[in-house]
Amino acid sequence: MNLTILLTISNTFGAVACFTGIIGLLARKGSGIHRVVGRIFFISLLGVVGAEIWVNLHANEFTMFLVALLSGYFGISGYRCLYLNRSMGRYFVFASRPGVLDKGLAQLNIIICLALSFWAGINLQDIEGFLKNVSKAFEITTLLTLSLLGLVISYNDIRRFRAANIVERDWLRRHSIRMIISFVGVGILVLENNFVGVPEIVRWLLPVALGIPLMVFWCCRITRWMKNDSRITEFVNLTDKFK
Repeated sequence: MNLTILLTISNTFGAVACFTGIIGLLARKGSGIHRVVGRIFFISLLGVVGAEIWVNLHANEFTMFLVALLSGYFGISGYRCLYLNRSMGRYFVFASRPGVLDKGLAQLNIIICLALSFWAGINLQDIEGFLKNVSKAFEITTLLTLSLLGLVISYNDIRRFRAANIVERDWLRRHSIRMIISFVGVGILVLENNFVGVPEIVRWLLPVALGIPLMVFWCCRITRWMKNDSRITEFVNLTDKFK
């Protein structure tokens, strides 16, 4: 397929993903708006990732290729958190055990993150050049952070999948963290494609600066909410909305 067409597809899905992602991040979790825009975001994410993988393979853009793969993993695994909530099976119509898809994605992501860490390590060998080029330094640091985070999450996923019994009381936090990381990845891909004239550090910093505060905010809020016994009924009602 023509690369121009693929870029158009990627940019179209990317614009939709960014728009719906922002709404989903700001909307109340479990609300009708959040569920609708969440599904649209997930479908758009798959479109962006698919197009970007093909484009970057042909363009030999190793960095963006791995960013696309990471975004895809976090998005798919984050969406699957809604259906792997086995401890709430009586409330979840689509609750299920981890399957080949979940285990395969976790194992594949470990390989991707190791490759990304290896690439970052090679670039860090030139310390002098690393310190002089602020944009490149931030890019490598961001990718290294994402790869290490991906390694930890994928390793924990594999351990959980092998467990005889999984008590997924933490499913909402897992879902939120992964979807936000995938949103950051999509933001980087969109900015890299469409804002070449903007300094590279800005193209990388903007999605990260938006994603990290939102991740911290929602993690803290969900943690406080889960510790509050008076909100248990609302927690059950929230899971019931996904029927």
